Amino acid sequence: MKRHKVDGKVLVENSRGKLVPESSVKPLDALRDQMVERTFSSIGSLESLMKQVKQACFEDIEAYLETGAEVYGVELRNEKGNYTFTSFDGSRKIRVYYSNTMDIAPEIGLAKSLIDEYLNSELSSASDGIKAIVTGAFQLNQNRYDAKRLLELKTYDIDDDRWRRAMEIIDDSVTTTLTCRCISFYEKKGEQWFTKNLNFSTIHDKDALPGTEV
Repeated sequence: MKRHKVDGKVLVENSRGKLVPESSVKPLDALRDQMVERTFSSIGSLESLMKQVKQACFEDIEAYLETGAEVYGVELRNEKGNYTFTSFDGSRKIRVYYSNTMDIAPEIGLAKSLIDEYLNSELSSASDGIKAIVTGAFQLNQNRYDAKRLLELKTYDIDDDRWRRAMEIIDDSVTTTLTCRCISFYEKKGEQWFTKNLNFSTIHDKDALPGTEV
């Protein structure tokens, strides 16, 4: 609890941001607050350790890449590529990759208007299949367009000025942003690969049922 001393009285801040006397807090509410703060203290230490381990992993990988470049006498370029490193016996591997997000500008609505105008025109030669693909591409999922489906529309060579202008707008509206460098670990048991689970929510304790988030 966030405690404040006002006129000799100990006040605590509630969820509404208001100060109330600590003596007015119900014992169970106080116990829950202690449990939450204690748990956050534990995961704070874990988060710090994971950051340190991740940094150490990337430093080790970069050192290996630099050594490899020296061995082959080539210059190591700082490219945003994906890498997979496998142990000598082939039982373990590390995958390094980059996660990207695609942002869509509001101008995408102009592209939809042009495409609709083309599809609804008497001169349109678009098949029902194309119309279904366009409808699917502009479907909202959780109030967001699927950028990949929108970009797939560019693969269709349609001889219409409105379609071409719409494709130009789509091209200008979708931008790719590099979000983070990721690392995954895999271990082979028998003939099957298993991911080393570092996702806190998907690690099952001894009492959890399979598939239960804990």
